[in-house]
Amino acid sequence: MNFSNPKVLIAAFITVAVVVGGYFLRDKIIVEKQTSDAAGSADLNFDGKVDVIDLGIFLANWNATNKPSSDLNSDSKVDVIDLGILLSKWGDQNDNLALLDIFVIPDDGTLMTDDDIDLRAAVRRFYALYPERDVYDFLNVITTTPTRTGARHVRVKDPVDTDRGIGAAPWQVPIEGSSRLRGINSLGPISIWENAQLVEQNMWLLDHEAGHQWLYFLLGPDFGGTGVHYSNFANTGFLRDGEEWADVFGGFIWHDNGDGTMSIPESFYSAKKAFSPLSLYLMGFIPPLEVPDFSFVVPQNPTDSVAGRVTGSFKTFSIEDVIERYGQREPSYLNSQKDFRMAYLIVHKKDVPPAPEQLEGIAHLARTYPEHWSFVTNGLSTINR
Repeated sequence: MNFSNPKVLIAAFITVAVVVGGYFLRDKIIVEKQTSDAAGSADLNFDGKVDVIDLGIFLANWNATNKPSSDLNSDSKVDVIDLGILLSKWGDQNDNLALLDIFVIPDDGTLMTDDDIDLRAAVRRFYALYPERDVYDFLNVITTTPTRTGARHVRVKDPVDTDRGIGAAPWQVPIEGSSRLRGINSLGPISIWENAQLVEQNMWLLDHEAGHQWLYFLLGPDFGGTGVHYSNFANTGFLRDGEEWADVFGGFIWHDNGDGTMSIPESFYSAKKAFSPLSLYLMGFIPPLEVPDFSFVVPQNPTDSVAGRVTGSFKTFSIEDVIERYGQREPSYLNSQKDFRMAYLIVHKKDVPPAPEQLEGIAHLARTYPEHWSFVTNGLSTINR
């Protein structure tokens, strides 16, 4: 290096000043980071790590007063303090992502096989990497490659049985490393979440899997259920805001045609979807008095499959019938949990990391799901609020 060149000397001086200044400012930086979201976003290209690409983006914004993404301490300028923050985060994973409760977890050889994932192992790995993150009620697991597990829900064993629900005690598995976790949602491959359009199309899948936390053993055939879901003959249409809606957890909107036949109207396929009053009761969000009578189609021919029109009749029952058969929901809506926290774990094989655009898709899901969850629960429950 030619130190006789003034530009080289200036560059060397700035580098030393930045490193030394960053070191001495580290405590101040960490305090600022803990008290300001803006100070926790050194991953400027949103790829899950703080590296040379972020440094390049940062330097391109040097001295700017209108580049909030690089103004890491929110003082309206991009300067040496911001550079110190970035350097203090150098090599960190999941910086921006963690602010959205998103964590990228590489397979260490124990989490995934060629075509599947061990959900319990992935969750244990998360708690081993982030022991301070035992703050979530739900963990959503997404993989960068398709797996045989696909979409499913696992209810975590609750040692004190805080939310027994209704009817038979649901299947539960123990998870080491957490005292709070209640459910694991496997959401399939990241390819179905990799952009905003796909997120909007598939968000019902997260509604459905999260709903299994309460709707796991969901009424028997004599109440229009399969023991796991509403059956296809269940009339789960309901009125909300003067419109006919459909339940996100299954069943159909069925209409009586007045001629001995029942049919699914075309409007079902464009109907808004949310949890019906019966589902909201089973989830512990409303009292039984707010649940209207519920019906399902009894086909004249028991071998009939669901089609646009079937011959049969409605069988109707009330919430009192459900309570008489299964007992009261425990705990009642007065004492049940209604506010939840949720995180997203992106698990990948070492040679198949998530692409930046795929991470942005998951970020869109994380940003928009709290409002969506409030919508499908009619404002009775929150997630990450």
